[in-house]
Amino acid sequence: MINNKARLKIKYMNSQLTFTEITFDTVMIWGIAVLLVVIAVMLQWPVIRKILSEQKLIRVINRFGRESMHDIMLPDSLEGSTYIEHLVLTEDAIVVLYLKRYPGVIFAGEQIDEWTQVLNNHSYRFPNPLRQLDMDVMAINNLVANGEVKGLVVFTDGSVFPKGKPDNVILFSELETSQKDFKAEELSPLLHAEWKKLQEQTEPCSKEFIASMRDDSSQQDHGILAGIFIIAAIVWTAWHFI
Repeated sequence: MINNKARLKIKYMNSQLTFTEITFDTVMIWGIAVLLVVIAVMLQWPVIRKILSEQKLIRVINRFGRESMHDIMLPDSLEGSTYIEHLVLTEDAIVVLYLKRYPGVIFAGEQIDEWTQVLNNHSYRFPNPLRQLDMDVMAINNLVANGEVKGLVVFTDGSVFPKGKPDNVILFSELETSQKDFKAEELSPLLHAEWKKLQEQTEPCSKEFIASMRDDSSQQDHGILAGIFIIAAIVWTAWHFI
């Protein structure tokens, strides 16, 4: 006969075995779900890194001046509209900023129609951004009666100019180090009034238009695949716990 002490021992051993089995199954289920999510994140990492980089760019631009506007349309001198990527109000001027996301070696000249990017032993040509910048500065000058309008083309980190940069072209690191504490600066009331007038004339841009203007490369294929892995993780978890 099995005494009470033996029965309790057998019951304890059975409960421990059941607990171990349940714990192992749970860990395996959650482990596979986490693995699927990690794969999805890895597929989307270039997009995630790009989003984080863009957020940093916006923070730096916002600190470059007292106020700023991003991705707007303003009237031009030809009864049309012009796209302005970033417009910043500083203590002495209204500044048009265009970001160029071209890593690698850049060969540029103020009077050259096309500039060249050399990346991974391949060369790519792109239009001289100063031409468009000059046109946009002129368009905003026509809207601003009091105050100076300036323009800068900002190349993001990873761009190198072995033969020098043209005027009005700077690196993002230079923009970052040129920030000031504007709390102690006095802003011209006339310039601030002109800024308010510009704000009243702005129109927003669609996300599709902004992406086309920035030549953003689509990660659609990886995005779809990452979505499949996320859905698989949800279905896998729900199948075992619901």
